[in-house]
Amino acid sequence: MAAFGKNQPAELPIRRELWVSETREAALREAAPWLKSKYDVYTTWNQHSALAADDRWDPDFEELSRDRFIIGSKDDCLEQIDQYRRHLGVTNMIICVQWAGMPHATAMRNLERVGEQLIRSAPVDAP
Repeated sequence: MAAFGKNQPAELPIRRELWVSETREAALREAAPWLKSKYDVYTTWNQHSALAADDRWDPDFEELSRDRFIIGSKDDCLEQIDQYRRHLGVTNMIICVQWAGMPHATAMRNLERVGEQLIRSAPVDAP
């Protein structure tokens, strides 16, 4: 913010899609059907035409997810969350762990992993 002549706000929330699993590969495989379906619908709405010039909706899910979703192993997710905190000054994170068509039990497994693996592992100094 300082680089743009702006003061850092006391609170800076961000919203992200989040999926955590044993490995990054497993997380990508598990989240892909749901998030890809969501973005396929966005494409039919021509929503991708509103993206910044340096952004695009890549048909490759792993590429699409980069810097757009938090997906990976416990360590991957904690690192991605910490990057938002360090680089943007994010103080609060609103996460989405379920998407259209996803069975409730599948979403609950993800939410349980978030609680067990991410929230319990958050650094003590995290805002």
